Amino acid sequence: MTDYNNISTEYDKCKQDAWRIDIEKYSITEYLKDKIKGKRVLDIPCGSGVYTDLFSEMGAKEVVGIDISLEMVKLAKSNYENYNFIVCDAEKLDQITDLGKFDIITCIFLFNYAQTDTQLDNMVRNIKNHLKEDGILLIFNDNILQTDYTTDYSRYNFTKTCNDNIITYTFSDFDVINYKTSASIFFKTFQKYFKETTIHILQTKQNKEFYDLFHSNQPFLFLTCK
Repeated sequence: MTDYNNISTEYDKCKQDAWRIDIEKYSITEYLKDKIKGKRVLDIPCGSGVYTDLFSEMGAKEVVGIDISLEMVKLAKSNYENYNFIVCDAEKLDQITDLGKFDIITCIFLFNYAQTDTQLDNMVRNIKNHLKEDGILLIFNDNILQTDYTTDYSRYNFTKTCNDNIITYTFSDFDVINYKTSASIFFKTFQKYFKETTIHILQTKQNKEFYDLFHSNQPFLFLTCK
């Protein structure tokens, strides 16, 4: 499992990679732009607080950031002083007193860290318990539908491999380890707690030809659950 306490600063820098702005950020903000104003939002895992701050700028009434990594939360607090950042495991949200329920919960690279089906179920159940009845769960995740891992994504400043269901993303200064859940287990878990799961087409802000390879075998998946 990736220890973000050791790579917090390096990971924060990679948030500025072009694809993260042109595809990840753009897809998320395009979806939320007419839904987030006046809403209470939970950003988990919040990392260095980039999205926590962005959601507030987009008009959210309140944004809470949670991350399992103490160093990430320290970095978030140093980057943005005006938010409530909390250290907590996504499987243990019920241990936070007075966390309450949220209109929108964003899980940008969370569920790909579940090493077992039980861990995935625990994460989803805890998230669901803190989502309002008519709330939205937004997920940006490793693409659990991907079967071809031969694509060279190095032009986007990372590479991706899969061996024995262990996914390795290699960036310039560090690796990130994810765990591949079977698509059937993944969707069954969300269907257990949500009435509707939607896969969204990834949007591209600019330089569309540059991202043709990215879209031809997309490494990530964008979903919402209600």
